[in-house]
Amino acid sequence: MQIRGNLRSELVDTQFAKETVLYANSAAYLLNRLRKDSAVSYVARVLRTDEIIDDLAEFCAEAHKEPIDFVRAYVFLVALSLKDDLYSFRDRLLSIDMNVLEWGHQIRARIFGEQIPMTVTRIEMQKLQESQSETSLNRTTVSTGDSARK
Repeated sequence: MQIRGNLRSELVDTQFAKETVLYANSAAYLLNRLRKDSAVSYVARVLRTDEIIDDLAEFCAEAHKEPIDFVRAYVFLVALSLKDDLYSFRDRLLSIDMNVLEWGHQIRARIFGEQIPMTVTRIEMQKLQESQSETSLNRTTVSTGDSARK
């Protein structure tokens, strides 16, 4: 993956990004950790959304990649999560076959908020009255999903 003329490679190829991709064990880990990296915010600030998508499409279509190319591809993909106009490019991004990236499809789905709904149970202990030593347990089940971001 070539670095565009107005990007500085030393700001894209950060040590943090390299270590994150190397030690990643899930798409969620990779997405959350890379969002904190300066390389991702730098790419999101310098490149337009369509330029990032073009670079990702080019990367996914090429063969014989170097390890640093995978780091850059993940940085570019996660940088899309910081772009306000991403939803106007949704179809274009979804048309890219990301099979060359181990977690490409999962990260893209998470960026668009299509992750599988989860159920979280929260248990709290509350005192019934200050003067009594009895306590009660309350259980709340919260279902998270993507009903608001469509």
